[in-house]
Amino acid sequence: MMSAVKELVSTSLWFVFIAALVGSPHFAYYALFPISLLAVGFIIESPHGIGVRMDTNRRIYRVGEEIKIRVNLSVERGIGWVVIRNPLPPEASLVEGSNVRTFFKGLRRFEVEYEYVIVLPKRGRYTLPPTEVYAEHVLGVRESTYAVFTGGTDVTVMPEFVLSRRLHAPRKRSKLAVPVTTQSVRGALSTDFKEIREYLPGDPLRFINWKATARLGEVRVNEYEREGKKTVFFFVDVTGRMGVGSTLRTPLEYSASLVASLSYYFLKHGYNVGLYLVGSGKLLMPSTGSEQFHSILRALTEVQHIEGSTEGFRSAVEKTKRIVAQYTPLLIYVTNLIEEGFSDVAGSLTAVISAYRKRLPAIVIDVSPYSVFEDGAVSLIELEKRALSAKLSPLARVIHWDPSEGSVSSVLAKTIMMVR
Repeated sequence: MMSAVKELVSTSLWFVFIAALVGSPHFAYYALFPISLLAVGFIIESPHGIGVRMDTNRRIYRVGEEIKIRVNLSVERGIGWVVIRNPLPPEASLVEGSNVRTFFKGLRRFEVEYEYVIVLPKRGRYTLPPTEVYAEHVLGVRESTYAVFTGGTDVTVMPEFVLSRRLHAPRKRSKLAVPVTTQSVRGALSTDFKEIREYLPGDPLRFINWKATARLGEVRVNEYEREGKKTVFFFVDVTGRMGVGSTLRTPLEYSASLVASLSYYFLKHGYNVGLYLVGSGKLLMPSTGSEQFHSILRALTEVQHIEGSTEGFRSAVEKTKRIVAQYTPLLIYVTNLIEEGFSDVAGSLTAVISAYRKRLPAIVIDVSPYSVFEDGAVSLIELEKRALSAKLSPLARVIHWDPSEGSVSSVLAKTIMMVR
């Protein structure tokens, strides 16, 4: 502002000086023009009364899907230039339009709407950063303004999953027979009382046995017989080993897509599906239907790998042993199989087989992201992984998955072909 004022004042004084130097009053009249311009400039206000609204066409997207963002800018008063900037989340890529615009505000109220398109390549919840607006006076003789507008626009990016409409359950005898449980959260209730047991997360409140609860000082619920269903229980590793690889290509990112796809398939075929996130302690009780799928998808969207977590597969199985005993499910453990933690996995599977007399089938899916490294390192890691898989083969079916060589659909098909 001060530079513009100085320039106008100095121009006016320059004309006065020339008029005095040459003795001609005509030059003095020219000095009135910058002075008049300065006076008018002080009367005119800088653009103000600014309003910004941001919105997206949806709130939920899949990884890699285009997100169209609409911005509405309004300026009530003043004359001058308005620069608006919409910062992007660090992971975002701008694929269409511009997130920085410049507009001129004239005498009338100004309002404009524009759009730009971004892509978020990683699952999670995102808040679009605050919008920055810079307004400058038309003559630069009044103070410029800078404002930040927090729109609070949130978007959720879900893991990409395969809608397995073309995949069918195998007609031939499969390698793993999933037991039919006598317990089903969604099955029709019978009037046959089974037992009084401890309360588990997800149990309906109407099943609480208040007398037993008051007597024992701990919540107890009535258990009834229900219609039988097959059950799949996913254990998904979210410890530090699931965060290796590149920023966008980690075992956890691939695992989220795979488990979402498998959950969709099994739920569509009437299975109970449950989920336990090993490392975070997050549990979703086995259930059926679209609500269960959305709950699983939400959990897989929000989870991040946890550095320093000490929870292992053995601990997770121990915490869920009542659920496992109740549903006798197919266990699917998704992890990055490495030497560290291998004894924990092998020991857990041995204990499960011993406790349930081989009635619980198990699948271990080993997600290997190491193709992003140099060839020499990849070869050594792959050899180690295949050796570990061979050691586990007497205890569980092992699927080794390198996402650079096989898609989610290929692993989905392999898993389905193992199950009946």
